Amino acid sequence: MLAPVMAVLSVRQRRLTADPDMDVKRPPLVPLFVLAFITCAGLRSTGLLPASLLVEAKVVQTALLTAAMFALGAGVHVATIKKVGVRPLVLAAVSTVWVASIALVGVLLVG
Repeated sequence: MLAPVMAVLSVRQRRLTADPDMDVKRPPLVPLFVLAFITCAGLRSTGLLPASLLVEAKVVQTALLTAAMFALGAGVHVATIKKVGVRPLVLAAVSTVWVASIALVGVLLVG
């Protein structure tokens, strides 16, 4: 569903920001990373990839996800968090507890 949703959102955004007087290069309807994701998912689902390659890909996937999470964390500015206040942090904590509780109930019901 990623590609169709991205395409619909892109078309909608293009219509909202369309200005016939301006000659602006617009981004593609579906970003390249979405096409790469669909290609990788399709290739993985064919069963043509050897198991050893998939094991190595999982290690690379974990390393890249770790790097991405670190980069997100490194972009957080404590001064901005102090300026926003405690309410968003409380909301995040409550949301995390809520989602974790639902997951726990699901695991206990299935297991």
